[in-house]
Amino acid sequence: MASEPGWPLSPPLPLRCTVKNQTGAFDHMFHAMLEPGLGPTPASPAAIGAQEPKGPGGSVEAEKRIRTALEFFHGGEYVRCLTILRDLEGSPGADPRVRAFAGACRALVLGEHRQGLDACVTALKKAFYIPDLYCALGVVLVRIGERAKAHAAYQRGLRIDPRHPALRARLREMGQRRPPVLRFLPRDHHANRFLGRLRARFFPA
Repeated sequence: MASEPGWPLSPPLPLRCTVKNQTGAFDHMFHAMLEPGLGPTPASPAAIGAQEPKGPGGSVEAEKRIRTALEFFHGGEYVRCLTILRDLEGSPGADPRVRAFAGACRALVLGEHRQGLDACVTALKKAFYIPDLYCALGVVLVRIGERAKAHAAYQRGLRIDPRHPALRARLREMGQRRPPVLRFLPRDHHANRFLGRLRARFFPA
């Protein structure tokens, strides 16, 4: 994973270029991570619990705060989630969930999509075995109109923990795919893909 390309550090770009840069640098790592036989494999809940970090420095109190933040996130209270996680971000050895979900919150609340993707991908490179991280990544991908990639991320998380409630709920929320913006063109036509991302950005389902 270490050899994968990093994110562009240039100033903010127009939406079309921004989405292209977000997903272009991300595609290779994403497909490698989600390709069958690579990345995480199914694990029992006990194994997941044994591997999952317990907050900065193993602090039980930090773990409680992370879990509370994640409850806010899954309840749609992204500002409250970010408020908790912001205090934990500077801790030595911070839990990967802190970075991923703080980044996801900033993408959803502040529109910092590139930074949100970067945070989720960085966390996954460090701890690909934590199913929660695929949930954070999927939510950001849905926001920028990459629903197919979001669906794949959720499915990968469920390979680790088939009973993960948040991942299952996110898949249910996705439901049926929205019809293409230009129905007289194929769904995968470049115009429909671009307009679909705009629709997801400004008129989320």
